[in-house]
Order: sequence, then structure tokens, then C-alpha cells
Amino acid sequence: PQLAQARLLRRLGAGGWGRTPSTRAFYRNSAGKKDFYEVTAITIAKDGKSTFGSLRIFLEPHGEIGLLSPLLPGKGIKFRRTPGTYDFDWHCAPTRQFIVNLDASVQVTVGTGETKVLEKGEIFY
Repeated sequence: PQLAQARLLRRLGAGGWGRTPSTRAFYRNSAGKKDFYEVTAITIAKDGKSTFGSLRIFLEPHGEIGLLSPLLPGKGIKFRRTPGTYDFDWHCAPTRQFIVNLDASVQVTVGTGETKVLEKGEIFY
């Protein structure tokens, strides 16, 4: 678990995906502006239990089309629909994944016992 967390932190760099030496000045100079998405992340604490954290997906200016993140690596995308009565018991995620709640909220409990409700439209990792 600690090795997986170390890999995640290396991938995220100093605070999130997309922060590179060539773009650090942009983030420094845009104080007060939201130039990133803050995403709830489920990570592994030093005691081996899952816990809530966060990561930032940084955005860069791209002219008239606004701010964009760098292209994030990935292998594919899946869509899933579940009934409102869906209540999946505790489990380890089968892979690293972003989950986007399209039409309903979800309550998530991590190994530390902390619970969060992630609302419709929210993303978590």
C-alpha cells in the first residue's frame, strides 16, 4: 500500500497532475483564481488504512476555449448505471480510476471510518 501511495504522489508531483517546470509561473501568477479542479482522492495512510485526501488537476490557458488540463494518461473509459437501491459492500478498487457521478450522489466510507457524500457531478479518484 505505501508503494502504491508513493507512486501516486510521484505521478501527482508537487500537488497535482499537470504541474511542470514550464507551467509553474502560471500557477504562481494567478493567485486568487481557480486554475485547477480539486478532486477528492482516496489514498492509503501510513497505517495502511484508506483515507480521504485531495489532488489538484491543474489547468492551463488555451485562448478562446478557456483553461484545459494536460492530457491525463489512461487506458479506457467505462460507464455504469446502478439502481437507487445499490449498496456495494466495502471493497478495494480494481484499478486506479476517476469516478464521475453523473446522476446521483454516493456515500463513501474509507478505512479510517470517515464518510463523505460525493454529490451528483463530483469527481473522485
